[in-house]
Amino acid sequence: MYEDEMLSLVSAEEVAHQSTRPLGYKIQNGKVSPITSTEDLGAEFQKDRVVASTSVSIYPKVGVSTVFLVIDHGFDDGPPVLWETMIFGGVLDGACERYASEADAREGHARLVAEAERVLEKGPTYA
Repeated sequence: MYEDEMLSLVSAEEVAHQSTRPLGYKIQNGKVSPITSTEDLGAEFQKDRVVASTSVSIYPKVGVSTVFLVIDHGFDDGPPVLWETMIFGGVLDGACERYASEADAREGHARLVAEAERVLEKGPTYA
Protein backbone atom coordinates (compact mmCIF):
# COMPACT_ATOMS: atom_id res chain seq x y z
CA MET A 1 0.00 0.00 0.00
CA TYR A 2 1.31 3.43 -0.89
CA GLU A 3 1.84 5.89 1.89
CA ASP A 4 -0.65 8.39 0.47
CA GLU A 5 -3.32 5.64 0.32
CA MET A 6 -3.02 4.69 3.98
CA LEU A 7 -5.94 5.64 6.16
CA SER A 8 -5.30 7.81 9.15
CA LEU A 9 -6.53 6.20 12.35
CA VAL A 10 -8.12 8.51 14.90
CA SER A 11 -9.28 7.87 18.41
CA ALA A 12 -12.95 7.76 19.40
CA GLU A 13 -12.41 10.98 21.35
CA GLU A 14 -11.17 12.73 18.19
CA VAL A 15 -14.22 11.52 16.26
CA ALA A 16 -16.56 12.71 19.03
CA HIS A 17 -14.81 16.08 19.08
CA GLN A 18 -15.46 16.43 15.34
CA SER A 19 -19.08 15.38 15.76
CA THR A 20 -21.92 17.29 17.35
CA ARG A 21 -22.85 14.17 19.39
CA PRO A 22 -21.02 12.73 22.39
CA LEU A 23 -19.62 9.18 22.34
CA GLY A 24 -22.61 8.00 24.35
CA TYR A 25 -24.81 8.78 27.33
CA LYS A 26 -25.24 7.66 30.91
CA ILE A 27 -27.96 8.06 33.47
CA GLN A 28 -26.63 9.91 36.49
CA ASN A 29 -28.87 10.99 39.36
CA GLY A 30 -31.92 10.29 37.22
CA LYS A 31 -30.73 12.52 34.36
CA VAL A 32 -29.12 11.67 31.04
CA SER A 33 -25.55 12.98 30.80
CA PRO A 34 -23.09 12.85 27.89
CA ILE A 35 -20.07 10.54 27.91
CA THR A 36 -16.91 12.06 26.50
CA SER A 37 -14.24 9.40 27.11
CA THR A 38 -13.87 5.84 25.90
CA GLU A 39 -13.13 4.73 29.47
CA ASP A 40 -16.48 6.07 30.68
CA LEU A 41 -18.20 4.56 27.64
CA GLY A 42 -16.73 1.13 28.41
CA ALA A 43 -17.72 1.44 32.06
CA GLU A 44 -21.31 2.29 31.10
CA PHE A 45 -21.60 -0.88 29.01
CA GLN A 46 -20.58 -2.93 32.05
CA LYS A 47 -23.59 -1.69 34.05
CA ASP A 48 -27.01 -3.32 34.21
CA ARG A 49 -28.99 -1.27 31.69
CA VAL A 50 -32.30 -3.16 31.87
CA VAL A 51 -35.23 -0.82 32.45
CA ALA A 52 -37.95 -3.51 32.38
CA SER A 53 -38.18 -7.21 31.60
CA THR A 54 -41.44 -9.16 31.38
CA SER A 55 -41.99 -12.86 30.77
CA VAL A 56 -45.20 -13.04 28.74
CA SER A 57 -45.34 -16.81 28.33
CA ILE A 58 -43.31 -19.75 29.63
CA TYR A 59 -44.28 -22.12 26.84
CA PRO A 60 -43.64 -21.01 24.28
CA LYS A 61 -41.06 -18.75 25.83
CA VAL A 62 -41.91 -15.15 24.96
CA GLY A 63 -40.49 -12.12 26.71
CA VAL A 64 -40.30 -8.35 26.37
CA SER A 65 -37.22 -6.42 27.38
CA THR A 66 -36.52 -2.69 27.56
CA VAL A 67 -32.95 -1.43 27.91
CA PHE A 68 -30.96 1.80 28.04
CA LEU A 69 -28.81 1.72 24.87
CA VAL A 70 -25.98 4.13 25.92
CA ILE A 71 -25.32 5.05 22.27
CA ASP A 72 -27.72 7.30 20.37
CA HIS A 73 -29.71 5.26 17.85
CA GLY A 74 -31.52 8.30 16.44
CA PHE A 75 -29.03 8.97 13.66
CA ASP A 76 -30.45 12.42 12.92
CA ASP A 77 -30.64 15.92 14.36
CA GLY A 78 -33.46 15.06 16.77
CA PRO A 79 -33.10 14.19 20.43
CA PRO A 80 -30.94 11.16 21.28
CA VAL A 81 -32.80 7.85 21.01
CA LEU A 82 -31.46 5.94 24.01
CA TRP A 83 -34.03 3.28 24.98
CA GLU A 84 -35.21 0.19 23.14
CA THR A 85 -37.97 -2.37 23.71
CA MET A 86 -37.81 -5.74 21.95
CA ILE A 87 -39.92 -8.90 21.90
CA PHE A 88 -38.08 -12.22 22.08
CA GLY A 89 -39.81 -15.41 20.95
CA GLY A 90 -43.09 -16.19 19.23
CA VAL A 91 -44.31 -14.75 15.94
CA LEU A 92 -43.44 -11.22 17.10
CA ASP A 93 -39.80 -12.18 17.75
CA GLY A 94 -37.59 -9.22 16.96
CA ALA A 95 -40.34 -6.59 17.05
CA CYS A 96 -38.59 -3.46 18.26
CA GLU A 97 -39.37 0.13 19.19
CA ARG A 98 -36.94 2.87 20.22
CA TYR A 99 -37.55 5.97 22.32
CA ALA A 100 -36.05 9.32 23.28
CA SER A 101 -37.25 9.22 26.91
CA GLU A 102 -37.46 6.67 29.70
CA ALA A 103 -41.15 7.51 30.21
CA ASP A 104 -41.86 6.71 26.54
CA ALA A 105 -39.81 3.51 26.88
CA ARG A 106 -41.85 2.36 29.88
CA GLU A 107 -45.10 3.09 28.02
CA GLY A 108 -43.78 1.28 24.96
CA HIS A 109 -42.78 -1.71 27.09
CA ALA A 110 -46.32 -2.00 28.46
CA ARG A 111 -47.77 -1.64 24.96
CA LEU A 112 -45.55 -4.42 23.51
CA VAL A 113 -46.31 -6.71 26.48
CA ALA A 114 -50.04 -6.20 25.79
CA GLU A 115 -49.51 -6.86 22.07
CA ALA A 116 -47.55 -10.06 22.75
CA GLU A 117 -50.29 -11.24 25.15
CA ARG A 118 -52.99 -10.43 22.58
CA VAL A 119 -51.20 -12.48 19.89
CA LEU A 120 -50.59 -15.41 22.28
CA GLU A 121 -54.30 -15.52 23.15
CA LYS A 122 -54.97 -16.62 19.56
CA GLY A 123 -53.39 -19.98 20.38
CA PRO A 124 -50.21 -21.97 19.82
CA THR A 125 -50.20 -21.33 16.06
CA TYR A 126 -49.37 -17.69 16.80
CA ALA A 127 -46.79 -18.33 19.52
